[in-house]
Amino acid sequence: LAQAKRKHPALIWEEIDNRQTEDLLASLAEGEIDYVMADSHIVQLSLNFHPELAVGFDVGRPEYLAWAFPKDGDAWLYKKSLQFFAKIQRDGTLKRLQDRYYGHIERLEQADVIGFLTKMNTVLPRYRDMFQEAQDITGIDWRLLAALGYQESKWDPLATSPTNVRGLMMLTEDTADAMGVSDRLDPKQSIIAGAKYLLMQQETLPPRIAEPDRTWFALAAYNVGYGHLEDARVLAQRQGLNPNAWPDLKRSLPLLSKAEFHSDVKHGYARGGEPVIFTENIRTYYDILVKYEKPYRPFFTPTARERQSTKRKPRPT
Repeated sequence: LAQAKRKHPALIWEEIDNRQTEDLLASLAEGEIDYVMADSHIVQLSLNFHPELAVGFDVGRPEYLAWAFPKDGDAWLYKKSLQFFAKIQRDGTLKRLQDRYYGHIERLEQADVIGFLTKMNTVLPRYRDMFQEAQDITGIDWRLLAALGYQESKWDPLATSPTNVRGLMMLTEDTADAMGVSDRLDPKQSIIAGAKYLLMQQETLPPRIAEPDRTWFALAAYNVGYGHLEDARVLAQRQGLNPNAWPDLKRSLPLLSKAEFHSDVKHGYARGGEPVIFTENIRTYYDILVKYEKPYRPFFTPTARERQSTKRKPRPT
């Protein structure tokens, strides 16, 4: 800006020290200010909450985020930082952190976000109590369940696929039977059954898969089936990837659609790219709901033992 002002003396701006960049971008979306200069990664995150924003142009050269140390400071701390970064690069922690906060933010188009925000205000209120009741039963955040429901049906309780998957949570006949559903088009039955089925996927996963990856694995299994998820984990291990990390599983799942890979695993062919897109979309919808919808805090949260009645052997989907 200082360089630009030399060429354009009339250029003026205001520097804000007491507000976060996200707040400034929200004010811009609401028309309270005309322009905001912000770091690109924060802008990209904010576009999922304020799709009416647009990037005008880049200013300056690209810059990297980094830790900085004074040259005359304690060399011990600098040495430890190098060891720390070498460790988290080696064991995959850095890759998981990058995926956790930025791995899914460019998945949705502007129209997708606008459609979601519209239905969040017009359609979701009809089903909020049902999603919260499902949280009471399973302990899963109702906003994650709502994000799953939107990805499946756009919160349409009458949704039906060409393969006869039906209802707000798009249940197969086998899954509905296993979850005790008598009418897949009943939104309450569908939401509670979908929540129980997602919980079943979570509880079936090996304990060594930690959160938040555990949740992303369960969502992928909800879409493609637990057997295919296990096949993708096998493929990940064969390729020297981490079968317990979502960033690596995102690379192995699409291989299930290729003959040279699915011919050598237990459950065979699957459209493995679909559960990746499915899960990444839900992650973005969930982020939006966390920003705009309050958490539900029930008087009673079931323990793992009390949820045992929902844990059943997975059935093919």
